[in-house]
Amino acid sequence: MEIVAPLIAFALAVMAAVLVLFPLVRGASLPVDENEASDWSDIGRLRAQRNVELQAIQDIDDEALRGNITPEERRALRVSHVREAALLIREIEGREQVLDEEIERAVQRHRQRASRLSGRKTG
Repeated sequence: MEIVAPLIAFALAVMAAVLVLFPLVRGASLPVDENEASDWSDIGRLRAQRNVELQAIQDIDDEALRGNITPEERRALRVSHVREAALLIREIEGREQVLDEEIERAVQRHRQRASRLSGRKTG
């Protein structure tokens, strides 16, 4: 009787470890699409560039508020940064849309495979 409690505790610990580790091990075995990974890193790079441009715009506005630059200088300095930020935002949104569509297609393929497999098991 004294051995039952430690055995139950051990079994619970093993089950908890399996529940935690199984998704990690299973996820590690999934194939990685290098193009998709590259797309995500490109989006990260584009976001960083966008943030630099937006920060530059904020800095210019702050300098104008402090009176360190004239309104004309502010407008002249902002133009290229606003244009570049807008281009980056459009590029990011376009790439995200493409990735979203790819994800939807992958989910649909997965659902179709799962449906075919479940049809085989029941039929």
